[in-house]
This record gives sequence, C-alpha cells and structure tokens, in this order.
Amino acid sequence: MATLIYPDWRWGMKLTPDRLTARQPGSVVKQTLESVTSSTTYQDDNELAFPAEANAHYFVMAVLGVDGATGGDIKTRWSVPASATGFRWCMGPPAGSADRENTNLVSAVHGFTTDRAYGTVAASGASIAAREYLRVLTAGTAGAVTLQWAQNTSSATATAVIDGSYLIWWRVA
Repeated sequence: MATLIYPDWRWGMKLTPDRLTARQPGSVVKQTLESVTSSTTYQDDNELAFPAEANAHYFVMAVLGVDGATGGDIKTRWSVPASATGFRWCMGPPAGSADRENTNLVSAVHGFTTDRAYGTVAASGASIAAREYLRVLTAGTAGAVTLQWAQNTSSATATAVIDGSYLIWWRVA
C-alpha cells in the first residue's frame, strides 16, 4: 500500500503560503445552468474544470445535477492533460431511465474518454444526480481537467447541467 504525503516537509524548509495551503481542496460550484439541444457532440463544460500541475496526483469528485428529456439523456467524459493516466468511477441512473427514483444504478469504472451515459427524466424540475470520482496522475504536462458532456441521443428538448453542480479536487502527491 502506497502512502501519499503532500507536500513533503523537510527540516529547514521555508514556511510559505503555498506550502501551507497545498493540501486544501480546490472547488468550483456551477453558477449557471448550461444546456445543449439536438447535439451528441461533446462540449467542454463552461465551469466544471480545474488547472492540474505537471507531475501531480489528484483525487476529484464531481456531483452533477442534470435536467432533460428521457430520450435525450446525457453522456460524459473528461479531458485531461496530455499523458495523464488514471480512471473514473461513475454512478447515476442508467440511460433510458424514466424515473429518477428507480433503484437501478450505473456503477462502473471507466477511462477518462470512455462515454458514460446517464438517464434523465422528462418531468420539469426533476433533476437526476450523477456522481463521478476521478484519480488523475499527470505526467510532464500541466493542463486543465475538464468535464465534457453532450446529449446521449439527439433531442429537441434541451439537456442541461444545472447550477449548483460542483467539482472538488485534492492534490495528494
């Protein structure tokens, strides 16, 4: 079992604000509902992203509230810096769900760019919840870790990631 200790404190190191805050989580809460209509083409979420440093190890939690028609659903994947490795754990209602209270649940592990579809329901204001956990290990390239999403099946009824959805990340090495 590997133990991750970050930041690495050693005798004689200078106390700096960056070192003191290095283990604090970063977060972003979506401020604006963002919707897509009649499109299965992935787009970067306008808010749910964070800057990742090169040669770093992150744990990430994404909690998404999603509105949309049962036929359209939503699919997600992640954009990560070049040469980053890791995977994501995905949980939410399966594609095609018509009832957000249904006890069926997607519980799967995927690569960053693997499509993961979740079911949405047609009732107005009946958002579904999807949660994804990521483990991201960057190599020599820094860059953004960004949620990408689209409708799973093209629908004239908008699919939307709602305001209040959020992303929390911790650098652990």
